[in-house]
Amino acid sequence: MGGVSQKLLIGRRALAGRSRKRGFTLIEVLVVVAIIALVSVGATYGFSLLTKTNLRSACMKVMAASHFAYNRAVSQGMTVRVVFDLDAGKMSIEEAHGRVQLVRNDDARRREIEDNAEEEEAESASAVDPWEAARAGLEKAQHPTFGASPFGPIRDAEGESVARYSPNSIGSGIRIVKMFLPHEPEPRTRGRGAIYFFPGGRTEHCVVQLMDASEHVYSVEISALSGRGTVHTEAFEPQSLEDEPGRRSNSELEE
Repeated sequence: MGGVSQKLLIGRRALAGRSRKRGFTLIEVLVVVAIIALVSVGATYGFSLLTKTNLRSACMKVMAASHFAYNRAVSQGMTVRVVFDLDAGKMSIEEAHGRVQLVRNDDARRREIEDNAEEEEAESASAVDPWEAARAGLEKAQHPTFGASPFGPIRDAEGESVARYSPNSIGSGIRIVKMFLPHEPEPRTRGRGAIYFFPGGRTEHCVVQLMDASEHVYSVEISALSGRGTVHTEAFEPQSLEDEPGRRSNSELEE
């Protein structure tokens, strides 16, 4: 009888031990789940900080390139431009050996229409309706021709192109999403765009928008008077590029 009681007591103790073990295992699972959740949140937050760091670095590259181009244009007496490849996410610096004149795309089209109208009027003995001449100019196929570009890579004393001014990635995971340029009628969202710096110490008031992998957008605004830049921590769009920027809101960095 005593042996049976002892066996029952041992069985109860074993069951109690297993119950305690199962309860401890459940707590462990809950702790692990909580740790995984914390790690996931931390990883997401850390990734966001990392991409923002890359975004800030890219903005600083744009400002540094613009400041260099401004100083080089003044010191060397030639036109310099910072070129952005929006499709490839690359930036480079080029300089021109010759005169450069910028004409807005819409202005060039209007001048071509006016020239066509003047030619037709000269050939005709009767007066020509300017609206009809403009319409005829628009209907004609446009075949623009351009001479060789005066721009080329910046070269060292041996005549070799300098690698750091050649097309390089603007930053890891960084996209150039939009450019506001005074010589282009519409914001540029693809292809190649450029900011021009002239020997007389003038440049273009423009804005370059950059986006990181987390889709944060920063905007670099370049001053026409000094070539220096300001970073807006938003998708900043200027109301006008004809004048210098006014009061800046929500800006974070200034060179």
